[in-house]
Amino acid sequence: MSDSNSQASSLLAFLTSQARSRGTRVPAVAEASNTAQRGAVEELAAELAALETLQLRSELLEERMTADKYKALFAQLPSHEDTMQLDEAPPGAGPDAAAEASNNPAEAITVKLVPEFEEVANQELKFKVVISLKAASDVVKPANVALMAVVDKSGSMQGQKIELVKGTVEFLAEQLGANDALGLVTYSDSAKGDLPMLLMTPAAKSIAKAVNNRIRADGCTALHDGLMMAVKEHSADVKSSSGEGTRRVRSIFLCTDGLPNIGPSDAISIVSALRAQLAPLAAAEEPVSIHTFGFGQDHDPKLLQAIAEAGSGIYYHIQNDRQIPEAFGDALGGLLSVVASNVRISITAETAGGGVMISNVHSGGKIETTADPSKQRVVKFADLFADENREMLLELQLPATQQDDRQTQQLVKVDVSYTDPVSGVTVNRRHVLDVTRSAVVPAGQKRNDLVATTAARFQVAEAVKAAGAESDAGRYGGAELLLEDAKQKVRQQGIGEAEWVSASTGSALLQALCHCM
Repeated sequence: MSDSNSQASSLLAFLTSQARSRGTRVPAVAEASNTAQRGAVEELAAELAALETLQLRSELLEERMTADKYKALFAQLPSHEDTMQLDEAPPGAGPDAAAEASNNPAEAITVKLVPEFEEVANQELKFKVVISLKAASDVVKPANVALMAVVDKSGSMQGQKIELVKGTVEFLAEQLGANDALGLVTYSDSAKGDLPMLLMTPAAKSIAKAVNNRIRADGCTALHDGLMMAVKEHSADVKSSSGEGTRRVRSIFLCTDGLPNIGPSDAISIVSALRAQLAPLAAAEEPVSIHTFGFGQDHDPKLLQAIAEAGSGIYYHIQNDRQIPEAFGDALGGLLSVVASNVRISITAETAGGGVMISNVHSGGKIETTADPSKQRVVKFADLFADENREMLLELQLPATQQDDRQTQQLVKVDVSYTDPVSGVTVNRRHVLDVTRSAVVPAGQKRNDLVATTAARFQVAEAVKAAGAESDAGRYGGAELLLEDAKQKVRQQGIGEAEWVSASTGSALLQALCHCM
């Protein structure tokens, strides 16, 4: 066995052991026979691609299992225990346990509205509120997943890198269950749909491994075409599965080690085309997240970051093979632990008594257009993962009140809706925030810590973005001044050094410049 094949096998073994240590089901999948004929594999892949639905593709695979031409591929199959459906109830839970969990989803999101102060003056003033979303920590039943792997097979991927990526694709196939779907697109001089999206039954896993093992690195880098082909496969699956009642958490894993050099290659063109393809899926409440994996030092991190942001995903920089298990394990673990999809937060200001005005919302999510942003704002998140926290900062303008005595004033109504990813049930919840207005505010009232640190975090994020633009233009002094100004403003708000460091975590630019301040 070559060194690269040995490393890939070691990687697969490590990934599998990591999954088992987390308690994740890892089925024992049969190896595709080395004697399988290339023509047989290509013919079967072509037959699968010609079918429109996942169900038809899976049925075709089950039929082909008994055909002489494909016996080499399906010679060994895992036992029933190894391929237990994800929706089967655990032992001793009773026959109706799985159905009951699907029909009665647990509360997936806890919402808290946290005011800057509990009591404020009755004059006109600015006021901050944190909308805190806390996802449930336990996943009663993993969501069904539809995943497209998009693999760079250009010449620069030859050797160890392509073998490691192939080992990772094999790991992804093994981790997914019979209700999950996996497809594979590769790209070099052009994009190729190597494997149409298939339900990962035992037969499908065998053909997926056979197709994956035949990938060879050569040629240039048509990243745009590979990415667009994967999005279109998701679109086709949504169209063909409409009405089936089956919901899946959809995602794309994009892997590359270099720069696009065929077709659109700049971030603006690629991201613009990507957003146009993703928008109809999001509108149909079938959003697709995109996680990007950049191998080595020769790829474009800003391009992969922009693609990940457009797809509400994460960019992973993989500098060596030791980082692969953590990166792919984190991304896949997130998909399997989605507890709420299509999360929508509608914020409506109270209009009585002069009217509360919404000045701004900082969220990290996607902002929908509303008729009057001063009265209503809408924020959307694609998914929330188990134990995930999301804090949004709401900036309000409160009107003066006429009464001199203490009174309670309603500020905003917050309507939160989300889809249970397993059952497809839409959950709607309303939350209302009241504060006390008075002529004389109690002395020594302390600003809420969560509001203070959340405000600092968003202020730092905006400063980092502006400083990044200055740095890209070669104006490093201007970048340093922007960050120093943000740091001083945060300190003036009573945020100490520890909170500043916490708020700035994750920005390499900020961390580097902070050493100079």
